Amino acid sequence: MAKSEKSSLPDHSAPSTQRRGRFRGSRRERKKQLRQQRWQRNRLSLVLAALFIGLHFILLGTINHLAENRYPGPDQPYLSSLGIRFLPIDQKGFLFAEFPVQRGDFALYAEETGHIPAANTMIGYRQNQGWTRKTDLSWENPGFPQEEDHPVVGVHLGDAKAFAEWLTQREQAEGRLHATQFYRLPTDREWSLAAGLRESRNAWPEQLAQRLTASFPWGTSWPPPPNVGNLAGQEWAEVGNSQIPLISDYRDDFLFTSPVGSFPPNEFGLYDMTGNVWEWTTSRFSENRPNRAVRGSSYWNGVPELVHPSARHHFHPRRRVDILGFRLVLDISETIE
Repeated sequence: MAKSEKSSLPDHSAPSTQRRGRFRGSRRERKKQLRQQRWQRNRLSLVLAALFIGLHFILLGTINHLAENRYPGPDQPYLSSLGIRFLPIDQKGFLFAEFPVQRGDFALYAEETGHIPAANTMIGYRQNQGWTRKTDLSWENPGFPQEEDHPVVGVHLGDAKAFAEWLTQREQAEGRLHATQFYRLPTDREWSLAAGLRESRNAWPEQLAQRLTASFPWGTSWPPPPNVGNLAGQEWAEVGNSQIPLISDYRDDFLFTSPVGSFPPNEFGLYDMTGNVWEWTTSRFSENRPNRAVRGSSYWNGVPELVHPSARHHFHPRRRVDILGFRLVLDISETIE
């Protein structure tokens, strides 16, 4: 090969200054790009961390706020899982049920727990027969027609307490109630407070039943004006001779129980505090007897002494009667931390 031809070929034995410079420049650019990428990644990480911390505190604050307001409080109505509203009555320790417990709610309890009524202990009043004991009567069959929105009758004190315990366990398991909150029956004094009465703390219900110092819910007149409650009015006289005292010039169109809430509420928004059915309390009626005080009068009552808000009747705790039901209170007396 001629010398001139050799000189025209590239010499691979020596490194090229141009190539070395290009490679050195590429490494510097690459390092610069890597530094920028690392900074961008770090900046993104910092931004994401800040967002995460911020969202964490926002979420934690929201959860804490919801926890503080999650459970029933003393100043606001509470709607139970059965649709029963519990209302404040200016007493911080409990809320009072708007209605007596309805037949449909008790039927749900019986279905879920397998409750079997003891029919042979049921007592009822029958036209022209007076009080009779029937072996085939129970809350399911009180001897007269009822719909699901009528107050349940024919339950003794133990039945009522068992219902309250069942509903408590049900709602605590659902997270609706705090572990320190529970349903129960009212005391005689709590029932009086819900009726707008301020009575002595140092007297038995038997003694207080004789002190008719307050007015009726509608005022001082007797007979009562129309549409004040399910009481023993002239509707009884229209079906034949009756052995019970009737209110003259008054009728309510219900011979036996009526749907809860059929008549106007009292000052606290509570229905059926006068008439429909008597309601169990946990208070003993007198010092020497086990009977419990019952409140509220019933469809069977037509004399002022039994219709008055201070009126009391009494039954043995094991007694089941067709004029007797119950109402719940929601106990919220414990402070929730």
